[in-house]
Amino acid sequence: YWGGSSANRLFGSAASDYLRFYTDGAERMRIISTGEVGIRTNSPTAGYSLHVGPASGVHTKVKIEATTATGQAELDLSADPAGVSYLNLGDENSYNIGRIGYFHSDNSMRLQTNSAERMRIDSSGNVGIGTSSPDQAKLHIQDSVTGEFEGLAISNIGNSQDNLASLKFGTYSASYTAKISARNRK
Repeated sequence: YWGGSSANRLFGSAASDYLRFYTDGAERMRIISTGEVGIRTNSPTAGYSLHVGPASGVHTKVKIEATTATGQAELDLSADPAGVSYLNLGDENSYNIGRIGYFHSDNSMRLQTNSAERMRIDSSGNVGIGTSSPDQAKLHIQDSVTGEFEGLAISNIGNSQDNLASLKFGTYSASYTAKISARNRK
Protein backbone atom coordinates (compact mmCIF):
# COMPACT_ATOMS: atom_id res chain seq x y z
CA TYR A 1 0.00 0.00 0.00
CA TRP A 2 1.07 3.60 -0.46
CA GLY A 3 -0.48 6.90 0.46
CA GLY A 4 -1.86 5.31 3.64
CA SER A 5 -4.79 3.67 1.82
CA SER A 6 -5.53 0.15 0.64
CA ALA A 7 -7.13 1.75 -2.43
CA ASN A 8 -3.60 2.43 -3.71
CA ARG A 9 -1.66 -0.81 -3.92
CA LEU A 10 0.57 -3.10 -5.91
CA PHE A 11 -0.53 -6.72 -6.11
CA GLY A 12 1.37 -9.67 -7.56
CA SER A 13 0.41 -13.29 -8.08
CA ALA A 14 3.02 -16.02 -8.46
CA ALA A 15 0.30 -18.51 -9.43
CA SER A 16 -1.13 -16.35 -12.22
CA ASP A 17 2.17 -14.66 -13.11
CA TYR A 18 1.01 -11.05 -13.23
CA LEU A 19 1.56 -7.78 -11.45
CA ARG A 20 -1.39 -5.38 -10.91
CA PHE A 21 -1.35 -1.67 -10.03
CA TYR A 22 -4.33 -0.05 -8.27
CA THR A 23 -5.23 3.59 -7.63
CA ASP A 24 -8.41 4.78 -5.96
CA GLY A 25 -9.47 1.16 -5.48
CA ALA A 26 -9.46 0.21 -9.17
CA GLU A 27 -6.94 -1.72 -11.23
CA ARG A 28 -5.22 0.69 -13.62
CA MET A 29 -2.35 -1.34 -15.07
CA ARG A 30 -1.30 -4.98 -15.37
CA ILE A 31 1.94 -6.64 -16.47
CA ILE A 32 1.46 -10.28 -17.48
CA SER A 33 4.04 -13.09 -17.47
CA THR A 34 4.97 -12.63 -21.14
CA GLY A 35 5.88 -8.97 -20.47
CA GLU A 36 2.89 -7.33 -22.15
CA VAL A 37 1.60 -4.26 -20.31
CA GLY A 38 -2.06 -3.35 -20.17
CA ILE A 39 -3.29 0.09 -19.12
CA ARG A 40 -7.04 0.23 -18.36
CA THR A 41 -7.29 -3.45 -19.36
CA ASN A 42 -6.59 -6.61 -17.39
CA SER A 43 -5.95 -8.69 -20.53
CA PRO A 44 -3.33 -7.04 -22.80
CA THR A 45 -3.53 -8.20 -26.40
CA ALA A 46 -0.96 -10.90 -27.20
CA GLY A 47 1.87 -9.61 -29.36
CA TYR A 48 1.51 -5.98 -28.24
CA SER A 49 4.11 -4.75 -25.77
CA LEU A 50 1.70 -2.04 -24.61
CA HIS A 51 -2.10 -2.19 -24.83
CA VAL A 52 -4.02 0.93 -23.77
CA GLY A 53 -7.68 0.10 -23.14
CA PRO A 54 -10.64 2.39 -23.74
CA ALA A 55 -10.92 5.53 -21.64
CA SER A 56 -14.09 6.37 -19.73
CA GLY A 57 -14.64 9.37 -22.01
CA VAL A 58 -14.92 9.54 -25.78
CA HIS A 59 -11.21 9.47 -26.67
CA THR A 60 -8.26 7.25 -25.82
CA LYS A 61 -5.09 9.31 -26.09
CA VAL A 62 -1.36 8.77 -25.74
CA LYS A 63 0.72 11.92 -25.39
CA ILE A 64 4.43 12.37 -25.99
CA GLU A 65 5.48 15.86 -25.01
CA ALA A 66 8.65 17.94 -25.01
CA THR A 67 8.26 21.17 -23.06
CA THR A 68 11.57 22.95 -23.66
CA ALA A 69 12.34 25.24 -26.60
CA THR A 70 14.94 22.80 -27.95
CA GLY A 71 13.10 19.63 -26.95
CA GLN A 72 11.81 17.07 -29.42
CA ALA A 73 8.86 14.75 -28.91
CA GLU A 74 9.51 11.57 -30.85
CA LEU A 75 7.84 8.28 -31.55
CA ASP A 76 10.42 5.86 -32.92
CA LEU A 77 9.28 2.87 -34.96
CA SER A 78 12.38 0.80 -35.69
CA ALA A 79 12.58 -2.39 -37.71
CA ASP A 80 15.18 -4.72 -39.16
CA PRO A 81 16.97 -3.27 -42.25
CA ALA A 82 14.96 -5.72 -44.38
CA GLY A 83 11.71 -5.07 -42.49
CA VAL A 84 8.92 -2.52 -42.41
CA SER A 85 7.91 0.16 -39.86
CA TYR A 86 4.13 0.66 -39.87
CA LEU A 87 1.78 3.23 -38.41
CA ASN A 88 -1.68 1.64 -38.58
CA LEU A 89 -4.78 3.82 -38.64
CA GLY A 90 -7.51 1.27 -38.15
CA ASP A 91 -10.93 0.75 -36.71
CA GLU A 92 -12.68 -2.07 -34.84
CA ASN A 93 -13.22 -4.01 -38.09
CA SER A 94 -9.74 -3.64 -39.61
CA TYR A 95 -6.65 -2.63 -37.66
CA ASN A 96 -4.81 -1.48 -40.82
CA ILE A 97 -7.53 -0.04 -43.11
CA GLY A 98 -5.33 3.07 -43.26
CA ARG A 99 -1.57 2.62 -43.01
CA ILE A 100 1.72 4.42 -43.45
CA GLY A 101 4.65 2.12 -43.98
CA TYR A 102 8.38 2.69 -44.35
CA PHE A 103 9.98 -0.20 -46.26
CA HIS A 104 13.61 -0.35 -45.21
CA SER A 105 14.65 -2.79 -47.96
CA ASP A 106 14.13 -0.16 -50.71
CA ASN A 107 13.80 2.98 -48.53
CA SER A 108 10.32 3.83 -49.77
CA MET A 109 7.34 5.22 -47.87
CA ARG A 110 3.90 3.91 -48.81
CA LEU A 111 0.48 5.31 -47.88
CA GLN A 112 -2.54 3.04 -47.83
CA THR A 113 -6.25 3.86 -47.67
CA ASN A 114 -9.10 1.33 -47.66
CA SER A 115 -6.50 -1.48 -47.38
CA ALA A 116 -4.76 -0.64 -50.68
CA GLU A 117 -1.58 1.29 -51.49
CA ARG A 118 -2.49 4.69 -52.96
CA MET A 119 0.77 6.66 -52.90
CA ARG A 120 4.49 5.89 -52.74
CA ILE A 121 7.56 8.05 -52.23
CA ASP A 122 10.63 6.22 -53.48
CA SER A 123 14.19 6.53 -52.19
CA SER A 124 15.03 9.31 -54.69
CA GLY A 125 12.03 11.41 -53.61
CA ASN A 126 9.79 10.63 -56.60
CA VAL A 127 6.09 10.53 -55.71
CA GLY A 128 3.76 8.01 -57.31
CA ILE A 129 -0.02 8.18 -57.05
CA GLY A 130 -1.66 5.06 -58.45
CA THR A 131 1.71 3.52 -59.30
CA SER A 132 4.30 1.62 -57.28
CA SER A 133 7.08 2.71 -59.68
CA PRO A 134 7.14 6.53 -59.80
CA ASP A 135 10.00 6.65 -62.29
CA GLN A 136 8.47 8.86 -65.01
CA ALA A 137 8.81 12.18 -63.13
CA LYS A 138 9.09 13.69 -59.68
CA LEU A 139 5.27 13.39 -59.54
CA HIS A 140 3.89 10.40 -61.44
CA ILE A 141 0.10 10.03 -61.51
CA GLN A 142 -1.39 6.92 -63.06
CA ASP A 143 -4.74 5.11 -63.02
CA SER A 144 -4.04 2.04 -60.90
CA VAL A 145 -6.53 -0.06 -62.92
CA THR A 146 -5.95 0.91 -66.57
CA GLY A 147 -2.36 2.16 -66.24
CA GLU A 148 -3.31 5.32 -68.13
CA PHE A 149 -2.54 8.85 -66.99
CA GLU A 150 -5.37 9.76 -64.63
CA GLY A 151 -4.99 13.53 -64.61
CA LEU A 152 -4.21 16.45 -62.42
CA ALA A 153 -6.65 19.12 -61.29
CA ILE A 154 -5.38 22.57 -60.37
CA SER A 155 -7.82 25.22 -59.24
CA ASN A 156 -7.98 28.62 -57.65
CA ILE A 157 -11.20 29.34 -55.79
CA GLY A 158 -10.52 32.93 -54.90
CA ASN A 159 -13.29 35.51 -54.96
CA SER A 160 -11.64 38.03 -57.27
CA GLN A 161 -12.96 38.95 -60.73
CA ASP A 162 -10.06 37.19 -62.46
CA ASN A 163 -9.40 33.82 -60.83
CA LEU A 164 -6.34 32.31 -62.46
CA ALA A 165 -5.09 28.75 -62.20
CA SER A 166 -1.85 27.86 -63.96
CA LEU A 167 0.27 24.85 -64.74
CA LYS A 168 3.78 25.85 -65.72
CA PHE A 169 6.45 23.72 -67.39
CA GLY A 170 10.16 24.38 -67.66
CA THR A 171 12.93 25.52 -65.38
CA TYR A 172 12.53 27.65 -62.29
CA SER A 173 12.94 31.10 -63.80
CA ALA A 174 10.91 33.98 -65.15
CA SER A 175 10.48 32.29 -68.52
CA TYR A 176 8.61 29.04 -69.13
CA THR A 177 8.87 26.48 -71.88
CA ALA A 178 5.09 26.14 -71.79
CA LYS A 179 2.31 27.57 -69.69
CA ILE A 180 -1.34 26.58 -69.52
CA SER A 181 -3.70 29.01 -67.80
CA ALA A 182 -7.41 29.18 -67.25
CA ARG A 183 -9.26 32.30 -66.20
CA ASN A 184 -12.76 32.35 -64.74
CA ARG A 185 -14.58 35.55 -65.70
CA LYS A 186 -17.56 36.28 -63.48
